[in-house]
Amino acid sequence: MRLLNKTLDQCKKSDAVLLACVGDIKYDSLARELRPESGLLKLRSALNLFANIRPVKIRKSLLDASTLKKEIVEHVDLIVVRELIGGIYFGKPRGQIKKYVLLINQTFLRLVNCGEIQF
Repeated sequence: MRLLNKTLDQCKKSDAVLLACVGDIKYDSLARELRPESGLLKLRSALNLFANIRPVKIRKSLLDASTLKKEIVEHVDLIVVRELIGGIYFGKPRGQIKKYVLLINQTFLRLVNCGEIQF
């Protein structure tokens, strides 16, 4: 999907931008630049949105569904910080074993940025 310049300009002028998941298996056969997630990746990159913050906490209703022991997971309360605009997303495909293998090229600065968010 194309990220329109007017949409990007509005995002840059905003105090906050709410992003969500995009994509669907029905788009997997499209060229990479035509998939819905390509617009989201461009937006993340243009706004320098380098970190995804994901809280992890088990819901009591799911305790018995876990393959881990209840006493192990019932008090889990942590946050995962994931880098969003580095090599895993923008790496160059370098081969194919069922799916593309991406060359991951993380710069030290990107890792430091995520570290600052985490600590």
